[in-house]
Amino acid sequence: MELIIPKLPPPWLVDYPREVNPDVISWVLFPMDGRYRNSFYNIAVLEPFDVSEGDALHRVLFEINYKDNNVIDIQAHLTDHKLVQREAVEKGKIALYLDASKIDFNKNVEVLINSEYIYKDKVHVDLESVVESCALFGDPNRIYPAKIVIDFSNI
Repeated sequence: MELIIPKLPPPWLVDYPREVNPDVISWVLFPMDGRYRNSFYNIAVLEPFDVSEGDALHRVLFEINYKDNNVIDIQAHLTDHKLVQREAVEKGKIALYLDASKIDFNKNVEVLINSEYIYKDKVHVDLESVVESCALFGDPNRIYPAKIVIDFSNI
């Protein structure tokens, strides 16, 4: 049996604090060996986007800004490897897992996708979101009591 020793992170990385729930997220969902990730920070991909590795636009660019007034501003586009060409996302579904560090559960939350309001309501805490986020992220710092599901085919 061969002993597999895990690779250590680069030494310079220890000088940077881990930001589990940043206020601004910029994520490019791109293929790695033909596969796309299913999550990043507090975002989970529930249904795949209409992209394939050989397509001209084979990446999805997410820019998410959690604002102080319970507004979540999301820019989401299909894009190329240089992030220059951009088209609207018309297929795919994500879940934004949320906790009290990002929103006030006592107030309505507004979600914008590419500058259009798609959601304005309270977000309810439930055990299902806690269990899902625990299983999905496997990180005690990323357990979320609520989520908002965004279906791009309905926008």
